[in-house]
This record gives sequence, C-alpha cells and structure tokens, in this order.
Amino acid sequence: MVYAKGKPFDIKENEDTNMKIIEVARTQKDLLNEGIAYIAVWQQAQANGKKSWFTEDFFPVDSKDEEPVFDGEQKARLAEIAGLDGGAVLLNGYYHAWIGSADEPLNAADISIGLKKHYEQRSALVSGYLTEDEPAPAYEDLKIDEREELGLGRIRRDPIGEDGMQASGRARRHHNRDTLYLLRRLNAR
Repeated sequence: MVYAKGKPFDIKENEDTNMKIIEVARTQKDLLNEGIAYIAVWQQAQANGKKSWFTEDFFPVDSKDEEPVFDGEQKARLAEIAGLDGGAVLLNGYYHAWIGSADEPLNAADISIGLKKHYEQRSALVSGYLTEDEPAPAYEDLKIDEREELGLGRIRRDPIGEDGMQASGRARRHHNRDTLYLLRRLNAR
C-alpha cells in the first residue's frame, strides 16, 4: 500500500489500512539514503481503532544555518501534521542518524528501526521546524553602555589620567616607598 501526501490511495473496501513502519521505510528508503529530502513521519488512529504510520516528503526551498527553509504551503502542511500528531518527526538521512546514508545505504528494516527510534525519542519534532523567523536586531539594540563595556556590571571607579592609564590602589611588592606614596595620593583624590 502506498501513501502520498499522507492519504492512502488504491484502497479496496474492507482492506486493512494500517501502514506499518517497515512500509514507511520501504516507501522513503531512497530519499532517506540520498539525504535530499526531509521526511515527515507520524501516527494516526484509523477507523478500525488501530494506529497507522504515515509519511510525506518535503523538499526545502533553501537552507539557513544548516536548517531547512520551507515555503508557506509546506509550512501549512507541516503545521497540519503537527496538529494530527504532536510526536511527528521530520527527518533527513544526511543530518539524522539511524535512517540512511549515501555512503552506507541502509535497507528498509534498518531504516524502520531508526524511524521508530526517532519517533519514540521525540527527536526532530515537526513542531520544531515551525518557529517563526526572528528579525535581525536593529543597530540601536546592539549599542552598549559604559557598564556593559567593562563587563559584569562593574563601574569604573577611578578616572583615567591624562596619560590614558588608570591608577590602581593596590600595592605591589616591587614598588618602592615613593611609588606607594604616589599611588595613595592619586587614590585619595
């Protein structure tokens, strides 16, 4: 039985419509091994009361920071899938372990184990790919004040002298008495 766009076709009356995870793996084996598409996998209860596995492939229009970028129609479909099953996962054979590799192609049995493992561990949830893009911070947001420049909220206590150096009130062992006298006078200001 083959599923396209998450809906069964060529179903005869009284036919068992429960798709098993191995069938999902067989259907998507080539795309997962090649790593060229993202595969959504989810479960949904059927009329007979049993849960069935569903799958649908998505081809991102672009990528940003190694994350796929989907168009509006694809995002709407992903939101619909996330609504059907909160544990639905979106996987790619190149980026996700246990489900395929172009270097070492996996068979359907191995892929089905990987798909089930991702689903049970709730890794790469479809809902995680539906976040809105955050706008880049405005230039005004990037400005820092003097306290932030010094770090940890510390405030400069002593003014910087004409020579650009800041006086320190700590005596060091290698200073002689005249230097200590000058340092104490500078800190007394």
